[in-house]
Amino acid sequence: MTILQYLEDHYIDAVACLEKGTLPEELCLLYVNPFNYFWFRDNLGLVSKTFYRVDGIYASGIIGWFTSIPRPIRRQSFDMTSLAPMVFRYCEDNNLSIFIAGGKDNDAALFAIKIKELFPSLNIKSCVDGYRTEEEIIRLVVESNCDISIFGLGNIKQESVASKLSVIRPSRYFTCGAFISQTARSEAGFYYPAVVDRLNLRWLYRFFKENHIIGRVLRFYPKFLFAVVADKLKS
Repeated sequence: MTILQYLEDHYIDAVACLEKGTLPEELCLLYVNPFNYFWFRDNLGLVSKTFYRVDGIYASGIIGWFTSIPRPIRRQSFDMTSLAPMVFRYCEDNNLSIFIAGGKDNDAALFAIKIKELFPSLNIKSCVDGYRTEEEIIRLVVESNCDISIFGLGNIKQESVASKLSVIRPSRYFTCGAFISQTARSEAGFYYPAVVDRLNLRWLYRFFKENHIIGRVLRFYPKFLFAVVADKLKS
């Protein structure tokens, strides 16, 4: 399997599934972006049982252009502007338990408090910080026997943990980037102001809130485009 074959065959529109009130019982749903694309390309064996979505307009456009996936490839960020509320409502409706891992020391606990204020019936069974080793997080997930696990461990680590769990204990796994830490430090659980979300200026807002993002974008966005073009030419 090549990286483009993975992109062709493993894309899933989780928003469409949830809009229909369904979600596969075994679904390890990662996301592909310009930062972790190269990890996927080097770990195709590890991600063979996983699926992916795209969390940004730029990556959605590039992947849509260079693959035959029926358009549009919908932006499916795991945050309060996209996928997260749908997953939480699904958990409430189906009485599913959740495992949370991510953020610094107390971020996961603060996240749980703020999300429970928005979704009172949500069963957050366990939450831990994201600085534990991959092995420890995997062990805790298995021991918790939760129905859904959400990982905000940073690029690569979260993909690695979720992918390994998809083999060890098939279940429902979602990676969520900085969602846990952003929510823990936000007002009333919402990181993006409503006007920013409405105008699709989330990327610009993050530039001002998280200065390190600018350097990552300048470094990886052009590199991602050239890599996808090169992979397409090889295929």
